[in-house]
Amino acid sequence: MEEPDPDPHPDSSPGLRALLPPREFLCSRKGQLLLAESVLSFIIFICYIASLAASFMMAPLLEFLLALFLFFAYASKLNEKFKGLYWPLT
Repeated sequence: MEEPDPDPHPDSSPGLRALLPPREFLCSRKGQLLLAESVLSFIIFICYIASLAASFMMAPLLEFLLALFLFFAYASKLNEKFKGLYWPLT
């Protein structure tokens, strides 16, 4: 039995690249705004954890998780698949 040939293009195998949003979405205005919102809400969440007002950290945590969900929902084009939600309102 012969050994299988190694993959000549190691970048063509799916791996962590499958989790990343497409480049055209990251270059669009919507993608950049959602990414900036996710990063800023994460920074705010970290600031609340480090401050004395740590009891109020639930609001920035929910904002970060919602922004992250919307970023990946738009990146994977869930807004085109699920027509039941009014996506501009989210």
